[in-house]
Amino acid sequence: LETNPTSAQAESGSGAGAEAIAIEQADALLFAMAGDAVAEDQDALEAFERRFDGSAHASAVNAIGVLTKADLLAADGAQWEPAVQRAAALRDVLGSLVSAVVPVASRIAESVNTGALSADDLEALMLWARLEPARRERLLYSTEGSELDPEISAAAEHRERLLALLGRYGVRLALELADSGDPFNQVTLARRLRELSGIGELRRQIGGIQLR
Repeated sequence: LETNPTSAQAESGSGAGAEAIAIEQADALLFAMAGDAVAEDQDALEAFERRFDGSAHASAVNAIGVLTKADLLAADGAQWEPAVQRAAALRDVLGSLVSAVVPVASRIAESVNTGALSADDLEALMLWARLEPARRERLLYSTEGSELDPEISAAAEHRERLLALLGRYGVRLALELADSGDPFNQVTLARRLRELSGIGELRRQIGGIQLR
């Protein structure tokens, strides 16, 4: 369930009815809130209450808040703490309406869980990792002038695809793994990105509901 349904959904009585039935039948309810949203916390609370009002089935026993696009809260670093702090703040606001609010880097989780990262993507990340820090950072934000630098030019060819799959946060995490000296291949990269995407914690929370 998203905090901001589309206008078509809002105007469709049948859509609202189907949603109400789904809420009543669901084992677990996931309430998605975009990490890049500009709405106040109170807006999220009111949206949650509107969607679940009158449903005896919806409660903290089976409802989980999901802070999607949480990687966008990492700003210019590869730090997950801002996302954790934002999720904790929302959990305080939502109170007894949810059992937890879990931050998830949804773009990264989707890419690694669908096998979207290819061998070519891995090679492109390796080229990126070979750049000196200043060049790496420049490429994260722009390809301007890259044609004048053969090393940047080679890495820049796959820039748009990698950012679409992983975002800046995910690319930074991949480069950290490449720098670490640990094995750097599709399996280890996918495992590391999955661990840091938050999807594992979300699955753990869902599993806990199903065991209740």
